[in-house]
Amino acid sequence: MNRIQKRKQAIKCLYASMALITLSIATFMMKLVMIVSAVTGIMFFLMYLHLSFKYWRCPSCGEQFPVVYSRMDQRTECWYCLESIIED
Repeated sequence: MNRIQKRKQAIKCLYASMALITLSIATFMMKLVMIVSAVTGIMFFLMYLHLSFKYWRCPSCGEQFPVVYSRMDQRTECWYCLESIIED
């Protein structure tokens, strides 16, 4: 699995966390559902942060890529050292 695929997984975790936290806010009358969805949403957000900070960097120079996904989704080389980020 390459860095682009891991970044897409991280983005999915971010969207899932936002949906679950929104669900927890919407279900404030049902305490158990609110707590479970809030905790799960926070866990997905922590997975997003882990995947983003660990894998969303250049394998050659180690620089962190831009956080905005649309700026990197079409690139195949690093912004800083111009090495390929697609691993075979």
